[in-house]
Formats: sequence, structure tokens, C-alpha cells
Amino acid sequence: MPFGLTNAPATFCTLMNKILHPYLDQFVGVNTLEEHVEHLTKVFKILRKNQLYFKREKCEFAQPKVHFLDHIISQVKLHLDEAKIRVIQEWEAPTMVTELRPFLGLTNNYHRFISGYSAKETSLTELLKKNKLWVWSKE
Repeated sequence: MPFGLTNAPATFCTLMNKILHPYLDQFVGVNTLEEHVEHLTKVFKILRKNQLYFKREKCEFAQPKVHFLDHIISQVKLHLDEAKIRVIQEWEAPTMVTELRPFLGLTNNYHRFISGYSAKETSLTELLKKNKLWVWSKE
């Protein structure tokens, strides 16, 4: 894109929303391979019409599950990526606020996968308060 990378993702997203608007919210799930091919054909025609192309070697089609934004999306449900689970489990216990913030940011993205997350997160959030004595305990 001629204007640099700063606005490229937002511009690309806006463009895709604009040209694919007729099909937004229609291709959520695919039940058959034939249906998948039909959807892809429609998308490819629109891309070609707008002089947009893709690199085949960067694409994967007809996959039973897809990795997207640290999640695994399958026809059945949304899963958390095993690599992210390991990162959370192996995270070193923070010793100060600046180490706690990134951990809370990471775990907050996956709160729906962690049972009782809000109760667990509350005691950690308390440690972020100003003039709060840092006491790392089991709680």
C-alpha cells in the first residue's frame, strides 16, 4: 500500500467490509464442501472484480479448524490455542505491578475459558491500586 504500513490494516479491513458487504454475516459456518466452494467462488469473483489478488501459498481452504487470533475455530466450537494455555500456566509469578499488568492483559483475553476468572482476577487487580502494599500470597 503506497501510504505505508501504519494505516494498512485498518484500510484493508475497511476495503474488505465494503466489497464483501453483500456476504457479511452469511458465511459463518459451512456444512458441506460444496457450500464452501460456492462461498469461495463468490468471494474470489468480487476480489477479481476489484483487482485484488492473493498468494495461493499463503492460503488454506477446506480446513476442519482454523487458527485465528490465538484461538482455534472449528465447526463445533471455539478453543483456546494450546500454546497460549502453556504461556499462561508457565508465567512466572510477578514481583511488581509492571510485571502483573501484561499477565492480566493476556488472561483477560481468555476469561471465557477460565472458570471463576472474575473472582481470581479481583485479588490481582487489587494489587494494581496506588499506595497498595504489594503482598504476593496464595489469594
